[in-house]
Amino acid sequence: MSRSIRRPALALALLLTLGTAACAEESTTDPGAGNATAETAAEPGGDTADDTGDATAGSDDVGTTSAAPAGAEESAAAAAGFLAGQLEEGSHFPEDEGSLTVDGLIALAAAGGHDSEVAAMADWLAEQAPAYTEGNGPAAGSLAVAVAAAGQDPTDFGGLDLTEIVVESIDDTGQCGEFAGAYTQSLCVLGLVRAEAEVPQAAVDNLVALQDAETGSFGFDNEGEYTPDLDSTALAVSALSGVLDQDGAVDAVVTARGYLLSEQAEDGSWQGFSAVNTTGLAASALAALGEDVQPAVDWLTGVQLPDGGFAAEQGGELADVRATTQGILPLTGESLLSVGVGGLDRVEVPAGR
Repeated sequence: MSRSIRRPALALALLLTLGTAACAEESTTDPGAGNATAETAAEPGGDTADDTGDATAGSDDVGTTSAAPAGAEESAAAAAGFLAGQLEEGSHFPEDEGSLTVDGLIALAAAGGHDSEVAAMADWLAEQAPAYTEGNGPAAGSLAVAVAAAGQDPTDFGGLDLTEIVVESIDDTGQCGEFAGAYTQSLCVLGLVRAEAEVPQAAVDNLVALQDAETGSFGFDNEGEYTPDLDSTALAVSALSGVLDQDGAVDAVVTARGYLLSEQAEDGSWQGFSAVNTTGLAASALAALGEDVQPAVDWLTGVQLPDGGFAAEQGGELADVRATTQGILPLTGESLLSVGVGGLDRVEVPAGR
């Protein structure tokens, strides 16, 4: 079994603020817990560099572009129905400043069949965008992914150019945002990729430098000690898979992929801060690389609750919105690279070491 990873309080508070934490400690049907999200290879929406293999462009229609895994279509539809039922005024989740609705929009766009909700959520997010993204590159990056999933333009959304906010948040070291971390750095890279904008090499270098050379994992510093994090590793794989033509990305993806595969539990899950969230992020990232994620899909369908949602806690009986938004992706056959317009269904990298 893979080890469970506990995030320190400061790191968890940051992830929750940006909408990147897996979930709250107590699972409820109240949509108020943790977030996530990411891009293309070489030329966004085009092919990867010659030494990284071919990438297949996704559909230009909002909705699914990949076939759902075996036995997952009904589960995906049920999860999407649960999420749609939690929306307030059909456009956002209650008491949300933006991050949870960002994840929910991506989830419903991936599942398909909820075009009206996706459009309403995008409209609501456009109203929140100035306050939600003010000086916050990672928030702007995650929003850019959702905007692309909705079939809209991240460079002209709510009166903002989201790519400009991301780039202006990148300092001389390549760090995006106030806090250093693989998760937030990945959100910035993913947002630029899905917006089909140039990703500064310094931002890629900064993300690659956060990888642990020994394990291939990405994580964070915990009181001077490196702590690997499955969620961060999964998101970094998605982000770097979108920039395979840039220096350092291929090797980082290959080794991080190996780490994720080595940490998968025998039951098909990944036991991170929240198993559903972590499994959703890891399986969708690996699916984009052509890995077999059927065991993860089978595990997810096995723990799905009768109302279609997923619990944040292992064995929990109350559905959690955040867990459901992230757990749904592998069920749809989509990844953060493919969902929506201009994405990629598949990215190929060399075999692992």
